[in-house]
Amino acid sequence: MKNRWSLVVHEVTEQTVNIWLGTLFHDCRKPIKVNVKITDTNSQLVATQSVLKAEWERPFSDIKSQRFCKLVTFDGLLPGQDYEVVVSEVFADPSMQPEIMLSAGTFTTLPNSIADMDNGFTVGLGSCFYEEFDGGHVGLAYETLVKFDESTYRPHIKFLTGDQVYLDIGWDSLSLVPKEIRDRIANDYALHWQALRGAFRNGATWFLSDDHEFWNNYPLVKGLSPFIQALKIPSVKDAWRKTAKDGVKNVQRSQPVRVFTIANELSFCLADLRAYRTTRNIMPETNFKDILNWVKGLTCPGVLVLSQPLMVKQSGNDDRNFVYYEKQYKNS
Repeated sequence: MKNRWSLVVHEVTEQTVNIWLGTLFHDCRKPIKVNVKITDTNSQLVATQSVLKAEWERPFSDIKSQRFCKLVTFDGLLPGQDYEVVVSEVFADPSMQPEIMLSAGTFTTLPNSIADMDNGFTVGLGSCFYEEFDGGHVGLAYETLVKFDESTYRPHIKFLTGDQVYLDIGWDSLSLVPKEIRDRIANDYALHWQALRGAFRNGATWFLSDDHEFWNNYPLVKGLSPFIQALKIPSVKDAWRKTAKDGVKNVQRSQPVRVFTIANELSFCLADLRAYRTTRNIMPETNFKDILNWVKGLTCPGVLVLSQPLMVKQSGNDDRNFVYYEKQYKNS
């Protein structure tokens, strides 16, 4: 049976790492205690944190099943260093079986300087993923690349820029019952996160969302798909939108704007152009100004990471791109 546990290495800095762990499947029990251990390349223990049964959180606020997760942050790490993370369940009676490993992964902290990295600093960039026809190949290929130490293309961190799940794909009978809609979305996340576990547990990941994390052309409800027609029913739309937003916020941990800089050598700005749209703006003005201030304040090369192309022709009203939002686009 495939491992139903998820371990996702989220953002890193020079001294910190965010580790997301848990299960998105509905049929796993909550362990009484889980240990999260960080070791260095010499297998020396660096730090340990525990997650107790009462501390698990729900990734989807309106789903009461056993799906649960926890974000654990470690600090005091060294810059530009490789580490391993191991998640183990600790049993109440250690004489029978002290603990069993649930998942393991690797990551590299940001360097103090790109020059400190022997083979340079490599960033992976990915986009759309559809689990049904993948069979785990993407995760396996990525994990193989990461563990091949001599590869000059081994990514240290990665950006995944939207459509990590396709919640609006399929021609089966879509239930109109809100509970079943929520379960369907959560199940899609569970299957996609299982298929991509080789990528998620190796190297820090920054997620951005795009429309298929919600539905095609979100937040618009236009089109001939049976799913789109169902969204015209208020109870269906409300359950779908809220659960999809929980996935983006609590599982992918996407935010409107995130900025980090390596020394004064290279700066990154990640902007989610989908999840925070309104009818008039691509994102709230405050967040949009954060992007402009980042550009104006650059004193080194900057990389703007988006979930949509920046230099394209304006789309139509039924499939709006960044250019469609003329006021903010012109200001950019």
